[in-house]
Amino acid sequence: MTIWKRKLGLFVGLLSALVIFVPSITTFAKWQVLPGHRVQVISLIGTTKGASNLSIVGSGSASRTVIIVGGDTGVKKSQIHSIATLIKSVSSHILERSLGKLPTNQTEIFLYSQQSGYAGAVKKAFPSKEVSTVVRQTGGFTLGSKVYVPLYKYHDSAFLANTLTHELTHATLNEIGVGSKLPTWMNEGLAWYNGTAAEMTVDKRTALQMTRQLDTQLQQAQKLGELQSIHRDGGNVLEKNPPYNIEFQDYLGVKYLINTYGEDKVTRLLSVLKRDSFSKSFKSVFPISATQFTTSFTGTGRPS
Repeated sequence: MTIWKRKLGLFVGLLSALVIFVPSITTFAKWQVLPGHRVQVISLIGTTKGASNLSIVGSGSASRTVIIVGGDTGVKKSQIHSIATLIKSVSSHILERSLGKLPTNQTEIFLYSQQSGYAGAVKKAFPSKEVSTVVRQTGGFTLGSKVYVPLYKYHDSAFLANTLTHELTHATLNEIGVGSKLPTWMNEGLAWYNGTAAEMTVDKRTALQMTRQLDTQLQQAQKLGELQSIHRDGGNVLEKNPPYNIEFQDYLGVKYLINTYGEDKVTRLLSVLKRDSFSKSFKSVFPISATQFTTSFTGTGRPS
C-alpha cells in the first residue's frame, strides 16, 4: 500500500503526476488498445541473458501480461499509454533485479481520475469503517494481482513511478507466492525500496529530497523518545499515527540488508521462503536472526 499524509508540515508518502519524463531512457513500451478502454503492455524488457525481449502477448506468454485499465471515463488513453511506457522503461528492470522476477500472472492496474471511482474500489476491498481513511490517506493499494491507483492524486511523474513500482512489487510477491509469508516490514520495505529506485530513475533530486525529509522525521522522533524498532505485530498502519512514516522505516531496514549483505541475498531469501518459514529462511540467508534484526533496528543506526 502506498501511504501519503502530512507530518510535521511535510508530505510523507507519494502524491504525484502524469507527465512522463525519463532521463537517459530511450526504449518505450509497445501497447495495444483493448475493448473497454484498456491498454495491454506487449513486452517487458528483461535483464537476464537471452531474455532481452520478453513477449507477454500470445498463447505461449499470456502469463506475462500486464493490463492497464481506465477505472472510470475520465482516464484518458494518453495517460494509460504514458503509464505503460513508464512500467516498461522503469518498473520492469527494477522488479527483475530486486525480486528476480517480472509479474508472471495476468496483472491488472486500475486507474481512477476521480475520488468517487477510487472510493468504489476501496469499498470492495476494505472494511466499511476503514474506507474513508484509506481513500484519504493512500496513494494506491494491491489486492492479489490487481493494483488500484487514484490517478487524480498525482501531479509529478517521479512519484507516480514510485507508486506503480511499489504496488507492482506487492503484486509480484503475491504471484511468487511469498507475499503472505513476509512480515509487514519486509513486504512494505521491499515495495518502498523498489519504488524509491524508480523515483530516483525519473527524478533523482526529488527522490533525495523526499528521503531527506522522511529521515529528518525519524531523527526528530528519536530525540523525542518516540522512535520504535521496525518490529510490530501487524495491525492497521493507518491507525498507529506515529510522528514519522513507518513504511519509510521499513524501507531503511531492507536497504540496510541490501547495502550490507547484497541484493542477491534478498532474492535468495524469497526463493528459500517458498518452502520454509520466514524466520528460518531469514536465518539461513543472513548472519542474524529476524527477531534480532527487527527488535533492534530503528533506521537511525546499526542493529544490535
